[in-house]
Amino acid sequence: YLTTVSNDNIVRIWDVENASVIAQTNEEKGAWKCSYFPDSKWFAVAMSASNNPIVKVFETETAKEILTLSGHTKRVRAVAVAPNGKMIASGSQDSTVRIWDAETGKELHKFEFGAKEKGIEITDLQFSKSGAKLAVVGFETLAVFDTKTWQKTTAELVQFADKNTNILGWKVAISPLEITI
Repeated sequence: YLTTVSNDNIVRIWDVENASVIAQTNEEKGAWKCSYFPDSKWFAVAMSASNNPIVKVFETETAKEILTLSGHTKRVRAVAVAPNGKMIASGSQDSTVRIWDAETGKELHKFEFGAKEKGIEITDLQFSKSGAKLAVVGFETLAVFDTKTWQKTTAELVQFADKNTNILGWKVAISPLEITI
């Protein structure tokens, strides 16, 4: 399957071999990014509508809504499903990363980035292939979580200043060997 999230607010599921749409959602205002569950039966979508910042989980073959994850207070910009399919991570303009139980929709963890007066928009996150790490990137931040202890390692901006690197990250990727980000 291939899933597209586009500015017409329709999430489409495509048959890759036939290049045809097999299912699509109703209008999903603010649909932004998506991530598949490991068995491809479901996928999660980050919703960036300012008045309804949520993550929705859909069934792939029918585009039927399965679950809604509520808790963010501003646009949800990032979503990732853990390799074992048991957790969903989401990141938002509200400066938080939230970890959800993929079966029940219960919020398991909430991590805040930045000071209250100056938050940090989270733009992307990704689980490592093994699921042992979660990498997070946003405006002026880069962090990696150990998913067993949820201990966070944050890159200090001063490390990047010496290299003339500006962290206004849109996308993060962990190498398959889980050595580099």
